[in-house]
Amino acid sequence: MMDLNQINSLLSIMNSQSQSVMNQPFGSYMSQLQQPNPVQMQSNMQLYNLLLQQQSLLSQLQQPYPQGAQVVQQNLTNHNSVVQPTSSSNGAGVATGAATGATSGAAIGHVNQNGEGIYIPMATTSGYPVPRASMFMFGICRSTNTRLLGYKNSKEGCYYFFYYVHAQGKFWPHDCDKCQPVIKEASLNPLYAEYDDLLRQKVLFVKNRITSKVEQYKFDMDTGVLTQVKRPSMVYSASKVVDKTAVIGVWKSKNGKDTVMIERSTTSSLRKVKINGEKTEIMAECPLVRLSTPPILEEHRCQNYPELSQMEQDYCGFLSSAIPFISYFCPHTQQELLKTYNKVQHKYIQYYYNENEGVFYDLPCKMCMIAPVERDLIPKYAEKYEGKWVIMAQNAHTIHVEQFIFNGETLSFEQVYYPGLRYDQAKDSASWVIHCGEYNGKQTIIMKDGMYRIRKEQFSTEKNKYVAIAGNPVKRLLIKHDEPEKPTTVPVQKPAQAAQKPSNSNDSEDIIHVATILPKFKNGEIQRNLNLAAELGQDWKEQELEMDEDFEALKIRNFETLGIFEMKDPDSDDGESMNSMEAQGIPETSTAIKKGKNNKKNKKKKRAIPGQK
Repeated sequence: MMDLNQINSLLSIMNSQSQSVMNQPFGSYMSQLQQPNPVQMQSNMQLYNLLLQQQSLLSQLQQPYPQGAQVVQQNLTNHNSVVQPTSSSNGAGVATGAATGATSGAAIGHVNQNGEGIYIPMATTSGYPVPRASMFMFGICRSTNTRLLGYKNSKEGCYYFFYYVHAQGKFWPHDCDKCQPVIKEASLNPLYAEYDDLLRQKVLFVKNRITSKVEQYKFDMDTGVLTQVKRPSMVYSASKVVDKTAVIGVWKSKNGKDTVMIERSTTSSLRKVKINGEKTEIMAECPLVRLSTPPILEEHRCQNYPELSQMEQDYCGFLSSAIPFISYFCPHTQQELLKTYNKVQHKYIQYYYNENEGVFYDLPCKMCMIAPVERDLIPKYAEKYEGKWVIMAQNAHTIHVEQFIFNGETLSFEQVYYPGLRYDQAKDSASWVIHCGEYNGKQTIIMKDGMYRIRKEQFSTEKNKYVAIAGNPVKRLLIKHDEPEKPTTVPVQKPAQAAQKPSNSNDSEDIIHVATILPKFKNGEIQRNLNLAAELGQDWKEQELEMDEDFEALKIRNFETLGIFEMKDPDSDDGESMNSMEAQGIPETSTAIKKGKNNKKNKKKKRAIPGQK
């Protein structure tokens, strides 16, 4: 059996903390709970034993690497170095190797005091690529005080910035010389030239490598400057593009003495060549004259309602403090997606940036589950504020530390926002137990599970031990803020179309089940793919479940089909998977069962078409 010091050293590596729960004496938990009667004394002893059962996790780790397993060595100097086991007798040695993709046998590797290898199996899916650096960055323009989203151009290596308009649900280029990279003639790839009757000269079509847009320019022979124009009547045609390195267009001066040829160089950049008699020279670059982006005014909700209720003030305050854009790699579509909360539509929207076209497309992926559940909360610490215990937990979907309180009646977490309460990383708890308290006469603990996610347990007098509480939907501020219902207009050509669901619905109709998406999209191809996916998934969508618990179970089934296995809970006496009841959303109480029946009764009422009985 491992000694106490070795357990503490391994826990410090796993938790990146210098302290361990094993150093906490039983008396410290007694003083926290302050419940002297015998039944509660036994409950406290069970709590202390629960903490000591973390040794079972470490004892399971004390085994050699399996043959051929890929492991990741995690230490203070390098947290992502991939190593491979050597061919030693016990298979425990490690040797540095090249980084490769994650497999179903992946693990986080450690080395104990004897130099033996220890591994933790990780729930990974075969075929998932190694996480890469994000192509997005976020910032604020100091000149306009605008929140910006920057995309790193893979060809130029610079970021091009956009701002988001909630009313339109679109990204627009940020027009600011201080923020945006300088676009030069070398940034343009000439495509072809076409004569315009209105301008009475040729219009040059170019591909801007920074913005990924096809733009139009006119050339001034006197100054040698290219000026951007916008001629909607002249539509870009890919069939007119001049192939390879060639002369794109020829311009002559009024006196006919000088001739300028705009051609494509060997690097595909724009180059101007001036011919005067027998003299030929390459012209120097001139600053481009570009069109300015017209400002788009956006009215924020908080400005439209000067007299706000306390809930609305909390809602607006939370939105102003939350992270506006979140980027992540979607393994289902094999694309880096961007999700943001739309303040007008009151829901998260996922976007995909097509670098070839320089356009953001809506690309919903239902399997990504942008609505968080309890298993997505990573607790940090608990703090008493205004008479309530507030749990600071990181939302895995927003990467933002948010505030939650535990409702003892519903046994669920509710998001709150106190402007005066700020997250302090120095207060992060190294203990597995985050909060202990009595709710509805039952002693309850909020703690971390083996994967450091939130876990709820209550003491059962019948079983004389702490038992896990089934997972419930997380009540968020974004859901608590409800708009007055407005009548929904049903198109005449689709009389059987169901009414639009409320914005707080986790399974909104605009989220379509997408299994695979082509890496490169053409005009109209996205909508065809989504329509096809909707038709194929129609039978599946007709069986959609109304309860949030069942919706979470659907997520588990989707991920099981992808090959993700569940990790066993070392603290579970009956060998059930970790938080299996919470993950599958199985209600334990009769109240939850009655709630499910009521939801089924109201199913037709929810999906009724306005104006019809």
